[in-house]
Amino acid sequence: MDCVGFDGIKDISTAELIKAIRKAIRVIAISGQSYRIGSRILTRADMTELRRTLEYFEGERAKEEAGAAGMTGAHFVKFEPR
Repeated sequence: MDCVGFDGIKDISTAELIKAIRKAIRVIAISGQSYRIGSRILTRADMTELRRTLEYFEGERAKEEAGAAGMTGAHFVKFEPR
């Protein structure tokens, strides 16, 4: 059963998002940013934004993998007197 979030969008893993973003980048690299059919023009997602998004999710995946391996960063706790 697919898990659907409150926004109605199916929840997918970080790995699936990365795969989809890489596919979008590949399509733009091969076919171009936009194309025309008759009088209509389709413009695909912005390549720069896709690369930024890919970088973000690759970082998120690295955090997930580090957390799963028990390599979480240092934790600091601030104690304040009452």
